[in-house]
Amino acid sequence: MAFKNRIRLALFLSKPQYIETRRVFTKSNGKIQLLSSQTKKVLELKTDYFPSNWHERLAIALAHDAINIENKNKLYSVLKDSEYEIAWIEALGYPVAQAQTKVSIADFEAVNSNCQSCDDICCAVAPDETIVPVVPIEENDVFNYTLTLFAEQSSCIGVGVEIVNINDVYVLSAVLAGNVITFTMKPSFFSDPNALLCQYKAAKDETCFDLGNVYAPVVGTEIGCPPPTILALATSTSNELTFTWNRGLPDTGNPDQWELYLNIVGGSPVQTGNAPAGNVNLIGLAIDTQYAFRVRSDCGEGVYSAWVEITESTEPVSAQCGLYDLLYRNFNPGAPASVNVTFLNCAGINQTILVFNFVGRPVCMQQTSPGVPTSIILPPYTTYEYRTLC
Repeated sequence: MAFKNRIRLALFLSKPQYIETRRVFTKSNGKIQLLSSQTKKVLELKTDYFPSNWHERLAIALAHDAINIENKNKLYSVLKDSEYEIAWIEALGYPVAQAQTKVSIADFEAVNSNCQSCDDICCAVAPDETIVPVVPIEENDVFNYTLTLFAEQSSCIGVGVEIVNINDVYVLSAVLAGNVITFTMKPSFFSDPNALLCQYKAAKDETCFDLGNVYAPVVGTEIGCPPPTILALATSTSNELTFTWNRGLPDTGNPDQWELYLNIVGGSPVQTGNAPAGNVNLIGLAIDTQYAFRVRSDCGEGVYSAWVEITESTEPVSAQCGLYDLLYRNFNPGAPASVNVTFLNCAGINQTILVFNFVGRPVCMQQTSPGVPTSIILPPYTTYEYRTLC
């Protein structure tokens, strides 16, 4: 059975290079015609000072098929692009050393091809859709809904559409024929002014696809654990999202459960928690990144409502936010294992974090200019190095 490992290490990605592969053709008159050009983005990966067994494990990890490197600000899918070289220090048999290699960004696309056709372009679109029924949608109803996405992709050839998931709290079955979904509702459910009925997928191939949700107001008679309603994004910044919703009625008195996922719901959530008042502020998120948030009511004794979910993205940032490496190097006997460093983060809030001895820690700080933090309090033996914009 396949599984994934997730570890936290002090790694630094920097110095991008753009390696181009070109195909040209020389005509009979001597002129050169460019047939295609493909550029890949290669970054230098450098480690902090690691012992030998750490280097061994990291070198093996970098040989895997699927590698993601992430911090609070970015997620890279990478492939190792050069040898893993360890710079051992000769003097006194020093037990730790830095290593470096190069990685290429797996999903970086920069292609110029004179042979490109419409088939080379990903134009699959699956927008979220909300049904506005003429009469209320009730228990046991059977009705048709026509997806509007086909009008948006009338010029896109080869896109197929399928139902990938139905919400079995409300829907007994959902059958797609052409661009029409036939819904058969369950015989019993809760009322919900914005119920998720199903999720569908528009796809050209395995790499060109989009997912969309179909919502509708429903009127039911079931009494039990009511789901939250009217889930919405209240505010967003470069590294924070705030969501609000109406708690299910009647109010259970227990905090609602929530989960946050990267991109779409699936796999392991990046954050989880409880919210007693119908809102939550999520901090420490990656910049300019899409997240899926979902919440459900807790009725006690292991009884929960259906999940209600929404997908939103954090905002991009300006040059006022920089990525820095915090470095604590104290060789003295009995030195503290860690120190506290306080700085002004990109949201303009003072933040205090632990930095461990000989283990660098990357952070995003507000700055007056690249390399000049707005405010930072450094203990002895602690420094910082500017990397890039967050």
